[in-house]
Amino acid sequence: MDYFYVGNHINNVGLNDIHFGGKYSWTKVFVQGKLLVFSSAAPISANDNSYLGTEMDLWMGYSIAKEIKLGAGYSHLFASESMQALKGGDNTAIQNWAYVMLSFTPKFFTSK
Repeated sequence: MDYFYVGNHINNVGLNDIHFGGKYSWTKVFVQGKLLVFSSAAPISANDNSYLGTEMDLWMGYSIAKEIKLGAGYSHLFASESMQALKGGDNTAIQNWAYVMLSFTPKFFTSK
């Protein structure tokens, strides 16, 4: 979810972003997941702690042919009250998105 680097840079306090993840592959299928923990690098205010929230990313893909792949993904952000103080909005509101993608990557030229 590019919540921090696209769009709103107001009240920027820096970002610590810790990732945990894994991937499992079969012949034509893969499943991958990542958990991201966000915290501010500088103090937000005297009343807010540095924990901004946690994001969960899940995606999978299927190779239909060598040049054709089908992919799908889902991301969900669990924002904290500190995130609301920093970025505005409502930290209890659902913040997620999903996608489905068909990729075609032909090889037009080769060289020896």
